[in-house]
Amino acid sequence: MITCRICKKEFECINSFHLLQHRITTKEYRTQFPGTEMVSKEKKERIRQSVIKNYKEFPETKKKIGLANSLKMIEYHRKFPERGPFRRSVVQKKAADAQRGCKRDGKVCSHCGKIHKDMTGNNNVSSKSEVVEKIKIFWNKPENKEMKRLFMKEFLRLHPEKHPNMNPFVQQKKPNKPEKIIMNYIDELKLPYKYTGNFSFWINWKNPDFVNVKNEKKLMEFFGNYWHGKCITGRNRKQEENYYRKHYKKFGWKTLIIWEDELKKPEKVKEKLLEFDRL
Repeated sequence: MITCRICKKEFECINSFHLLQHRITTKEYRTQFPGTEMVSKEKKERIRQSVIKNYKEFPETKKKIGLANSLKMIEYHRKFPERGPFRRSVVQKKAADAQRGCKRDGKVCSHCGKIHKDMTGNNNVSSKSEVVEKIKIFWNKPENKEMKRLFMKEFLRLHPEKHPNMNPFVQQKKPNKPEKIIMNYIDELKLPYKYTGNFSFWINWKNPDFVNVKNEKKLMEFFGNYWHGKCITGRNRKQEENYYRKHYKKFGWKTLIIWEDELKKPEKVKEKLLEFDRL
């Protein structure tokens, strides 16, 4: 057991929820009391034993542990780029080969007489398209898809500035033409909705297109026929609508969904907007 330095109570673990009672964060607690342990030795041992057990018995947890280790390595190399001598030496070697004019095609080099490995690590001749196809096949497997999703979610949590939506070039593309049409309808009907599809407002990893500005939990989503179609999402229209409605309903939001082909009938879209605003 470890004791809290503020309230002198004993705990197995001093977490952020307990420190909220003292109106202090874990970072502030560590700076105020340097060298203090946040987790007891008994709890550390229990966690270690459970990790070893899960690592041996369940292959899924093995993948998650591997994912966590790879994320640690990414963070480590980001903080200490100079501590990668092996990686740096390999890059330098490849750069020197390129300067000499050596080609990595699996054939005997005319400059140095050696056989340089291709980008797959083999001595076989393989084109870039073949490598790309292999990578696609690997990531299209269901178990690897889940691993990639977890990896990207954790990576973007650690590095939010690397999110593709934060790219200024992507933000320039917003709003698109159909969204501008809906914005014109909203201005014409004088409805209290603001455009937030430029990634300015998020609800648990979802970015709605329009949000009510009169303190009412109402939002609107525009769905393109291709990007929200079955070929991309694997869900039909009803399933796609229910998926988003359930997600926003968890946080108390009412949702209106407008599809791309509905914009061909502007009067019906305007009626739909007015009906939703009266709710």
